[in-house]
Amino acid sequence: MYYNTGKYIETLEYKNKISISVTAVYLTLEWGYIVVRYRK
Repeated sequence: MYYNTGKYIETLEYKNKISISVTAVYLTLEWGYIVVRYRK
């Protein structure tokens, strides 16, 4: 039971890290796109 809870929390943190990094990449790409558009 305790072990399962630990694994569950680990999985949640892992998914959280993935979504955070995906969001960061997405925002970076979006900002890059905006900057490029306004420079032209």
